[in-house]
Order: sequence, then structure tokens, then C-alpha cells
Amino acid sequence: MSNRPIDYAHPQKLAAQHARRAIWLIALFLIAVVVWAAISSLDEVVVGEGKVVPSSAVQRIENIDGGLLNEIYVQEGQRVEKGDSLLQMEQTRFYAQLNEGQHELDALNAQIFRLTNELDSVQVSSDKMPWVVVNATSLEKPADMPEDIWLRTEQAYYARMSLLRSSANQTFETITQQTQAIAEQQANISALRQRLQLLNKEISMTENVVESGAVAEMELIKLQREQVSVSGELNRARANMLQLEAAKQQAVEEHKNVAFDFLATTRGEINQKRVDRAKVIENIKGLQDKVDKTHLRSPVTGTVKNIVKRSIGGVIEPGQPIMEIVPLDDQLIVETRILPKDIAFIAVGMPAKVKLTAFDFVVYGGLEGDVVYVSADVQQTEDGEPYYEAHIKTHDSTIAQQSIIPGMQASVDILIGKKTVLQYWLKPLLRAKQTAMREP
Repeated sequence: MSNRPIDYAHPQKLAAQHARRAIWLIALFLIAVVVWAAISSLDEVVVGEGKVVPSSAVQRIENIDGGLLNEIYVQEGQRVEKGDSLLQMEQTRFYAQLNEGQHELDALNAQIFRLTNELDSVQVSSDKMPWVVVNATSLEKPADMPEDIWLRTEQAYYARMSLLRSSANQTFETITQQTQAIAEQQANISALRQRLQLLNKEISMTENVVESGAVAEMELIKLQREQVSVSGELNRARANMLQLEAAKQQAVEEHKNVAFDFLATTRGEINQKRVDRAKVIENIKGLQDKVDKTHLRSPVTGTVKNIVKRSIGGVIEPGQPIMEIVPLDDQLIVETRILPKDIAFIAVGMPAKVKLTAFDFVVYGGLEGDVVYVSADVQQTEDGEPYYEAHIKTHDSTIAQQSIIPGMQASVDILIGKKTVLQYWLKPLLRAKQTAMREP
């Protein structure tokens, strides 16, 4: 047997050691938990409830001019693509006005065509004959001009050219007469000048003879009297010549003015016709637009609803709603109601997660989106509950290849920031500290 003494305190020491180890382990665990809570963050979200609406407003189909309903091509709830035919309205009255406007446009185009050719058919010279040339050329029919209008246009062109030529010929006849009178007067002046020269020579010779006494002085006086008479006649002829030349120049100006007046009037008519044509073209555009709008097409891809008029031949008042198209292929907007206590943390641009109640979030997930609108003032529900409205625009319009339709209910988580786990734990304590030692 061993004589070693028994240590009765050993079990107590072991127990103490185990206790200290446990305390250290617990302390280390608590420290690790606190450190983890201090550095680990969680999303801080504001939760709201809302419903899906298209980013484009519901399209109301109407006709601004009204009329009779001829045919309707769609039914309530039918899906339509952008550009699909919806209905056809009566268009006879607009076609009649459009045809009348087109006929007026054809007539104006023909008149401008004729007037332009009339300008090209008249030439005026300022300094030499012929002063006015009227050259009625052979017109070439424009391809788009109706035959009946072309015949009237061609006849009017040749008639006006003939009338202008007749007027020009009348004034030119006056010029011809004045030219002939000038030629006759020039011949008369030439004869008088020669006669005067002979008289002067005869008087000179007679003066020498009179001095010698061979001829009586009376003969010299007769010659001198005739010299004075011829000289006066020559002066009158020259004065008359100036008058004839002035008259001829006036006749030339009147002759040219016939053409100038015609050209000025024609240019003025062309300008006025072009103004009238511009007005008619605008009127035709408006009428064509009215004709086009009698055939109503869907402005968007969507679903037909609220068809008001169904009876063929029924009267549709101007601006009266006929049906509505709810857009489908569009980015979605979730109109979300936010409690007033949470609105201070929400701003445009914040990310959000949209969870549709029609699709199990665990199976299908949600839609990512962003806050695009926050109402500036509080609103109220029908029950009087206050709320702010926020709009969330989703990045996709489908979920798991499933279509999302307007009206679906959704739960929206708006990410307003991040907090550590420790801040979440301390929040109740901090709230309690703020309310402690106060009597309600």
C-alpha cells in the first residue's frame, strides 16, 4: 500500500477549473456575438401595400368628330396589338368634302400651270424692236392633271395669248402709223431743206445781176419772200417732227405697258393662287385626317374594356368615349400606400422589391424596381385613413415568363438603408430610455 496522502481538495479544484473555463467560453461567445452584431448589417425597409398599374395611362378611344358607327371589330376583354383595327365609322361626308377639296386643288394647280406658262410666253425688249413678243407655245399636259381641267386650261391659255397679242398689235399699229408719219415728215424736211438751199443760191446770183441792172429789184424781193416762207415751213416741219417722235415714243411705252401690265397681273395672280393652294392643301390634310380617324386603331398593345357603343348605325357624339384599352406590354408601376410615420425615409431613386400576391414569393420571387414618385401631401382612403402614395417602376413586366396584368395586388419593400444587428437589439433599449421616468 502506498503511503501517499489523499488530497481531498482535488475534486473541488477540478470543479473550479471547469467553472472558470465555462465562464471564459461564455464570455468569449458573448464577445463574438457582440462583435458579429456590431459588424453584420441587415436591410432596413419600409413596407407598403399597393396595386399594379401600367406606366402609360389607360387609353380612352374616342372620335373628335363623331358620326355613325359602321362596324366594330373587337369584343370586351379581347387582347389587341398596337395598330389593330378597333372600329369603323361612317366616312361618306368626309369623303365628299375631301373630293371637293381635291377638285379645288386640281383647279388651282392648273391655273398656276397656265399662268406660269403665260409668263414664259411673253418677252419685252426695252431698247429695240420688236418690243413685245407673244409666243404661244405648245403646252405639255402634266401627268396628274385631270383631262377635263386640262382642256379648259389649254383653251384659256391660247385665248389669253390671243387676246394679249391682239392688244399688242393694236398698240403696235399706232407705232407703225407714227413711224410712217415721221418718215413722211423727214422726206418733207429734206425737200424743204433742198428747196431752201436752191433759193439761197438763186438769191445770191440774183443780187449780183440786180447790181448790174440786168434784172429788176422786184425779182430779188420775190425770191427773198419765198425764202422766208420756205424757212418758216422748214421750222414748222422740224417742230412737228419732234412732236411725232414724242408721240411715237409714247406709243412704244403704251405698247410695252400692255405686256408689262399683263405680266404684273399674271405674277399677282400666281402669288394669290399659291396662297389659295396652300390653304386648300391644309384643308385637305385636315379632311384626310378626319377620314383616317373614322377607322380607329389601337394606340397600344393591351386589353379592350368598357365598350360603350355596340349597335351598328348608332350615333357617336363628338369626343364621346367608345371603349378603353388597358396597356399590357409596358413597364409596370406599382401604386404603393406608405404610412405617414415611414414617409420621411423615402426618396425618389430608392430601390424596392415588389412581391405580387398572385405569385408565391418563395416560388417565383419578386420584381426589382425603383421609387419614381413620392406624393408631396398626405391623402386619405375611403375610410379616412391617411397615407402617402409612392410609385415603384419595375425593371421587368413579367415574372417567371408569366404576364403581369394591371390590378394585381402587391407588397412592396422599399430599401431605405442598412442597420447592424446590434442597432436592432439596442433599439428597444434606446426607445425605453427615451420614455423612462416619464408619467404617461
